[in-house]
Amino acid sequence: MEVVFVVGDRGRDGITVHHVKRLADLNRYSPTEAPQWVQAMRASRRKTLIVCARCVSRIRRA
Repeated sequence: MEVVFVVGDRGRDGITVHHVKRLADLNRYSPTEAPQWVQAMRASRRKTLIVCARCVSRIRRA
């Protein structure tokens, strides 16, 4: 199983999982200007992404 950390490191916040309902939901982002986490999810063709707790809060605010 491959674990992908997009930004930051585990640090003291631990790790968590960010998920989307459908991969098609990622299509709302431009193919050329998509955030790094979107690019990682598209490349792995997975609906989940392992990131640090701090980063998942940044993703959810965006």
